[in-house]
Amino acid sequence: MDFYSYFSFFAAIIYVYLGLYAFALDKKSPLNRAFILMCSAVAFKSFFAVMVYNSTIVSECLYWHKIADIGWTLFPAAALTFFMTLTDARPLMHYRLFILCVYSPWIIFICKSFSGAIDSMVSFKPSAYFGFHTFNNSSPNAIDLYFVVYSTICIYFLLKWIKTNRSNRARKQFAVLLAATTATLAAGVITDIALPLFNFKDVPLMAHITILIWFFGVWYAISRYKLMTLSPAVLSEEIISGIMDFVIITNPGYTVTFVNGRVCDVSCLSADELIGRGVSELVDIDISKMLSNSGAKASKNIEIFESRLRTKPNGDIPIKIVLTSIYDEWKDLKGYLFCASDERATKRLEFEIEEQNKVEKELFLSKLKYQQLVNSLPQIVFETDLSGRLTFVNRAAYDFFKYDKFDFDNGLNVMQMIHPSDIEKATKNMAEMISMKKASEPSGRQYLMMRKDNTTFPAIVHSYVMITDNRPSGICGIIVDITELKNARERLEKINDELDYKVKERTAELALINEKLKNEIIAREKMEADIIKAAKIESLGIIAGGIAHDFNNMLMGILGNLSLLRTRIESDAKAIEMIKRAEEVSFKAKTLTMQLLTFSKDNKPLTRPVLIGDMLKNTVSFTMRGSNVNCRFDFEKELPCAEIDEGQMNQVFTNLAINAMQAMPSSGGILEISASHFEVNDQMYLPLKNGRYVKITFKDNGAGIGEQELPKLFDPYFTTKDKGSGLGLTSAFAIVRKHGGIITVDSKKGEGASFCLYLPVSSAPGAAKADDDDEPVKRLEGRVLLLDDEVFIREAVGEILTTFGMSVDCCKDGSEAIELYKKSMDENNKYDILIFDLTIPGGMGGVETIEKIKAMDESAVAIASSGYYSGSVRSDYNRIGFKAFLAKPYKIEELYRLIKRVMSTEIIIETSPVSAE
Repeated sequence: MDFYSYFSFFAAIIYVYLGLYAFALDKKSPLNRAFILMCSAVAFKSFFAVMVYNSTIVSECLYWHKIADIGWTLFPAAALTFFMTLTDARPLMHYRLFILCVYSPWIIFICKSFSGAIDSMVSFKPSAYFGFHTFNNSSPNAIDLYFVVYSTICIYFLLKWIKTNRSNRARKQFAVLLAATTATLAAGVITDIALPLFNFKDVPLMAHITILIWFFGVWYAISRYKLMTLSPAVLSEEIISGIMDFVIITNPGYTVTFVNGRVCDVSCLSADELIGRGVSELVDIDISKMLSNSGAKASKNIEIFESRLRTKPNGDIPIKIVLTSIYDEWKDLKGYLFCASDERATKRLEFEIEEQNKVEKELFLSKLKYQQLVNSLPQIVFETDLSGRLTFVNRAAYDFFKYDKFDFDNGLNVMQMIHPSDIEKATKNMAEMISMKKASEPSGRQYLMMRKDNTTFPAIVHSYVMITDNRPSGICGIIVDITELKNARERLEKINDELDYKVKERTAELALINEKLKNEIIAREKMEADIIKAAKIESLGIIAGGIAHDFNNMLMGILGNLSLLRTRIESDAKAIEMIKRAEEVSFKAKTLTMQLLTFSKDNKPLTRPVLIGDMLKNTVSFTMRGSNVNCRFDFEKELPCAEIDEGQMNQVFTNLAINAMQAMPSSGGILEISASHFEVNDQMYLPLKNGRYVKITFKDNGAGIGEQELPKLFDPYFTTKDKGSGLGLTSAFAIVRKHGGIITVDSKKGEGASFCLYLPVSSAPGAAKADDDDEPVKRLEGRVLLLDDEVFIREAVGEILTTFGMSVDCCKDGSEAIELYKKSMDENNKYDILIFDLTIPGGMGGVETIEKIKAMDESAVAIASSGYYSGSVRSDYNRIGFKAFLAKPYKIEELYRLIKRVMSTEIIIETSPVSAE
């Protein structure tokens, strides 16, 4: 075996070793696989070159030469693959056409070699030192050109790589690879191209051996500068692929070099389709701008931020990203790691938690209101579970039973608060209630209650079963102390015992005393019932004001435009009649709001002295018109004036008249209405202050009211009629209570009913003068500033004021109104009238606005207007700074009369006393 054979065989061993070395470093790295392919190709060539050098005949030499060319012609394509992988040009390798172009010369040369097409390009010459010697012809051939072109392309990719990657390690790697590649290319050109051109044909082709220079350079770069030990993905692909979060790795230019299986599953694209794309195509973020703003390039990690993962089939997915910069041991930036978690479940959970928090807050507020309400009651309110364990008591329970909060919180049972003599009865009643053998309506039962110190007191327990999910869940109720009532009864019994020993002459006196005591007991029980009714009505009033403002504003828009339309079509009598009917319907709708607002604590009546007799006759006669009920009136002479709100009291009289009419039989009946002066003192068991009252009685001869129905007669929505709403008597009760009076009822089944009203007598000398509703609308002059948050009200009322002949400026909130008023003062052209809406959602309302304007100009003349207002403006408008109060909705005539009176400096009470605030 000659020198060249030994050298070629030694080169093959080195190539195999380098390939195994790369395989051991990272067998899955694309760069290492390309390097192994190169080693295999040139090792194949070197090994069979030994066979060529040791051939003894031409045919044998030609055969081994063709076999060796399989590896030799593969080497340029493998080298190009290596350099493209090294320089991050791998995306091109994903295109099959490009791969075919890269490896097509190798396929062509192999086909031609075995077909004999290139036999003429090879010469064989005997050698003095070894058998046959092969060499190329004197001129360069296609294979030489193939090697030169591919080597040039490799150097181009190498130069492009160092241009975009200026890291310290990359520069050192580039210097080694460029030197090795250049030296190898030069050696190959000298041995396989230059020497044959200069007729040195005794030297065999040794390019496969000179390539050792390049491989030793690569080996030096591997061992010295870690060329192939750091893959672009940095982390193990197996570990990353198993992560349920989205993992994306990019190079320093933000091009995707790796994605895990989770990203592929969501985007429905393969890893090969995603690799090579810009990261901005997957993540909704300007990564370069974000990094430059946060200074992430100079630090290991940046703060977590939120973004969206772009996917076509699933739409954008909300994600939370932790962005980490990847550095090597030379602190050179190698790329970025995006680790993102799917936030859809988190967002959904956050939304559900937020909704649950809202519900819990509403429940807490509702429970708080309930506790505040029951804690204000003088009676004991309690709740128990099915075993009788107390789950809630109000503040009064602590005072009555002398237990403290610790006792109640540690499982106090309601049976511990009942005297042993009544426990059996209480247990039986409780079992019947829970088993639903008796109705769950509140029932009053008398028990002897026992305090913590073993003292006792009699009480009436009103209790009923609480139902949850259609099953009994506990018992709640009210405990009323009847000690005083019990003592009264005991005193009565004692007196009766003493009367038995007295003479017969005192029998009549004892009977009177007995009757008085009975009346006292009945009166006290009625007082207790009235207190419970008042508590129920007050709770209904809490929700009454909620709808009033918007509803009356809408009615104002409708009514204002109807009034304007009526003034515009004076020639069409039929149209005017239709518009008037529409106006009447609007005012009827207004009464719905009025009836609900009866229960609102803020709806204070605007009272004045009124002769009650004429008002009663007019209201009742109008209500009974067309019915078969005959009305009889009996009024005391010189009946004093009552201090009432005419509109609200008119509603009371109407409701009582309608109630009486509906109670009459179909054949008709008689309604007797009487009014007289009445004096209340301490001897009377009426929940009224001492003083003078007007007593009004409505007595019918209808079907009467049963004993069981009487306690619930004034409860909201309670009715015994098929078509009744159950609010008529409730609203009447509430109105009279707000006037400082009371309604009582006396009835028996089949004997009719008698309703008595007690209204305070007015301290004023005479009755107030009524408005002149027939006053014609005439032309007015002056400037008006209108403040209202609803544009349709501003347009309608502005147009109405314009028809009066007045100049109108409109604004939507108090800040704008103040600016307009300042401007009018600066121009010495102040507004004559200010009409301010009291409630401006999200802005300054009329009360605050008039205070600031009054601070600038004390002479400003303003009218308050509102569909509903929860303050005291309706009754105290003069104190706040308004000249009058105009309740929505109102007719054009009401607005005209009010403006005329204000401009003539008359004292204004209210334009529409029947309206709600």
